[in-house]
Amino acid sequence: MLVIAGIGLTAMLALRLKPEPPPEVDTKRAGDLKGEFAASPTRTRVNSKPAETRGAYAADEMMQIAGRGGPVVVVREVPGFGMSARSDLGRFLSMISTEADAFKDRLKDKGKFTFLPDLELPRADGTARTQWPAGAFPQMLQRTPANAAIVMFCLPPTQISEGEKAQLRGRPGKVVVVAGSETELKPLVEQRLIHLAVTSRVPIPPPPSNATETPMQWVTRVHTVLKP
Repeated sequence: MLVIAGIGLTAMLALRLKPEPPPEVDTKRAGDLKGEFAASPTRTRVNSKPAETRGAYAADEMMQIAGRGGPVVVVREVPGFGMSARSDLGRFLSMISTEADAFKDRLKDKGKFTFLPDLELPRADGTARTQWPAGAFPQMLQRTPANAAIVMFCLPPTQISEGEKAQLRGRPGKVVVVAGSETELKPLVEQRLIHLAVTSRVPIPPPPSNATETPMQWVTRVHTVLKP
């Protein structure tokens, strides 16, 4: 069975719209994003509000530790060559892109940030986790200003050299990961390689018995925030 790192393929593809949504619910922490999240499946449209809400939520968390200004580089996965946008992984990556855009929009709205070009990592269909091309991670560390926040909407490489670890610990810019699970990221936070992780709980608490929750309720139920 394919397991996808990030918000989680199953969870993300369950974000659907009801044909007749109930009255909107204000979610203040998500930048006044509004809407109702219903888990019932449909073949029509995917509800992007939970992904947008998690992106805004992650931005709020980052501003608590990094302040309200400075350079930022976003790392995101993009569909690899030939991947269908209609495939499960293709739709998942589209939702991650929506989340990253909402993150940047929230920072623009609430702070004075400058954005360096995004680092895009092609993801091959059928792969189980983020694919870092050889040399891409150390090159990113070398090219990114030391005071810039690095925000990864993907998992870091499975192998990080001692030299790279020293760079991560020594840079004043914050390193943020919005992906994966607390099992995967807690060791990196404890080693102070990551300053902030917004990541899936393990285990994920069950949804409300009525199968309906707001996007912010979904974010706080499914995710936890890790800091050193």
